[in-house]
Amino acid sequence: MNRDEVQQRLAEIQEQKRKLEALELAYAMVAEDQAALSTPITEEPLAPPSQAVVQTPVYPPLPVVFKKFAHSKSLSIRKAIESIDGYFTIDDVIAKLGEQNVTIPRNDVSFALSRFRKSGEIFVVKQGAGKIPSLYTKEDPEQLL
Repeated sequence: MNRDEVQQRLAEIQEQKRKLEALELAYAMVAEDQAALSTPITEEPLAPPSQAVVQTPVYPPLPVVFKKFAHSKSLSIRKAIESIDGYFTIDDVIAKLGEQNVTIPRNDVSFALSRFRKSGEIFVVKQGAGKIPSLYTKEDPEQLL
């Protein structure tokens, strides 16, 4: 036998050992189950269906994770905008969020700014194009004129 054949035989032996251990574990589990089944049940018999009391389980309300996070993002972005004086860009908002130790992805900030613009909370002074961001203000520029 050469070295490769010996290594192959050792690998086969190890595989057989793993299979044997798995079988022993399965046998032990079956033996436990059989012992559990052989113990007599000493509980009271069930009441007939007409007399049985059905209790509806009460579960705690599920947390509304998505809305909570969406709300906290918008709230954080609004606070950042409120703390900026004059004109601002998306980069200014992200910088303010960083000062507040809040990390929100740029596309989420951009989406929030467009929602705030559509709802009239902020106004576009100069529309951005390409890599140049839009310039926003909190006051309506038409009322300032």
